[in-house]
Amino acid sequence: MKNLQLFVYGTLMRGEVEHPVLREATFIKETTTVDGYRLVESNGRAALITATHGVVEGELYQLGAELLRQLDVLREAGRLYSRQAVTLHDGQQAQAYLMSEDQVRGKRRVQGSSWKRRFAPLGRTTR
Repeated sequence: MKNLQLFVYGTLMRGEVEHPVLREATFIKETTTVDGYRLVESNGRAALITATHGVVEGELYQLGAELLRQLDVLREAGRLYSRQAVTLHDGQQAQAYLMSEDQVRGKRRVQGSSWKRRFAPLGRTTR
């Protein structure tokens, strides 16, 4: 397998706890998905799911086959997460780790489009 592009949206992003795993990857850019994805918090990690509406912010990396195998193990690909292609806002496709709606039923939906801003207030509240 040649180098491929991976879209990360949660704990693998820069400044997040699992980012050191990507030390051998090349950062390409910050980007977003097209409309049709949503973030859910599942056991302290972000989970990307397909949805009717929603755009998710993340980062795009280029990586090789060995690092991809390591990430598949970390994400328990095939059991916990499913690695599949997602479409980015510029029409480009990249691999990403997704969960199914059934897997995240009852889990907290992340408000907004950003894992890093998941605890930020969405707007001014009135009393």
